[in-house]
Amino acid sequence: MSEKHFVVQGATCKCKFSEDSSKTDKIKVKTHSKHFANDKEGSEKLIATTKELGQTLEKNTFGKCKKQPAGNSFLPCQAVITQWSGFYEKVTLTNQGKILLENSKATCPMGAPDCIEIVNHGQTAEPDEQNFKSTDPMVHNLINPMVDVREMYKKEAKNEGIKFNNEENLDDIYISKTDASVLINYGKSDGDIRMISKSDFDEFESISDFKVKNDQLKNSSMIVTIDDIQIQDKIQEIHRLTTDKEQQAYIVLDRTTAKIIAISGEEGIDGKTEIDYYTVGASKPMVEVNKVKYALLGQIHTHNLIKSEAKNPNQIGGPDRIQNEFGTSELDKQTAKNLDINIYALDSWNYSNKNAEVTIGRVTPNGKETKGVGKTHGKGEGKKTVNIGLECLNLRVGR
Repeated sequence: MSEKHFVVQGATCKCKFSEDSSKTDKIKVKTHSKHFANDKEGSEKLIATTKELGQTLEKNTFGKCKKQPAGNSFLPCQAVITQWSGFYEKVTLTNQGKILLENSKATCPMGAPDCIEIVNHGQTAEPDEQNFKSTDPMVHNLINPMVDVREMYKKEAKNEGIKFNNEENLDDIYISKTDASVLINYGKSDGDIRMISKSDFDEFESISDFKVKNDQLKNSSMIVTIDDIQIQDKIQEIHRLTTDKEQQAYIVLDRTTAKIIAISGEEGIDGKTEIDYYTVGASKPMVEVNKVKYALLGQIHTHNLIKSEAKNPNQIGGPDRIQNEFGTSELDKQTAKNLDINIYALDSWNYSNKNAEVTIGRVTPNGKETKGVGKTHGKGEGKKTVNIGLECLNLRVGR
């Protein structure tokens, strides 16, 4: 397989639904200011990631859109990127994004999946000294394996510090016990996820002896586990409690046990629940229940049996009531995006049996909706259940 370059700020894109096939636009990286690639000044060529969403192009247009006919012509394109495909999956940057490659493609809601492609990756042809000092060595070597930037960089190093080689990578991924934010994700893809306090992590970060640092981090952290049985029981419980009001549960990281569990949230109303979350500065969302604080990784709620809104209040014989829809709602989609978590919805309105195996819908932060990701365990063996705790944890760490 030929080498694929990673995409940087200024990469050129085009859309296959543009009326003028020569029309292009360029990517603007707005989601981080830390990871650089080829540029002599080392300050403009930011690495582009899957977090470059929305209106993230310079002009945000490819001319006129053939998917929007208007008389004898077409309406102007207003490019909005909703998701990326074909990215590099083995590295997650500090903005929690995956690195885009020159064959990555983007989706615009007015076009079709993968309608926007990369014409030019944006890297300069001849990397210079500043490139190698600014580019993350781990990232560069994973994407461009034919050029070993580590060897070139070691010759200029003022101090040896931590070596970046296969023998001296951190074994695991570390997340903060406060808000479950990722502290470092250079761990092996099949390694453990560990919970540690931010203060302990910062203290050990400066240790130059790699083995000592690795051991100290492990000794001061706890492996994160998922209590799937408890979560499945909680999901069935909120269905059983559902009548005319929505019920909810939070998927959280327990700071004392390092377990991913589900806890009950506040009861909602007819057709709506509110996530009572808080943040501290730029932290990930957290919740406090019964005076205990947790990091929030996801939310599950039920859709109650019948919504109270009447189709025709004046109907003879009494008004018909509007039923809930299957799966997640537009409000769920917006909440998932705002909090950067998965939102799950139980079709409880469609199941009067409290021991039923209830269908579960899911919407992810990028707006992808799935109406049937699994079912509750009901009173059976739960063969159709979905490991929601694992899904939420993987989303947080970028797996």
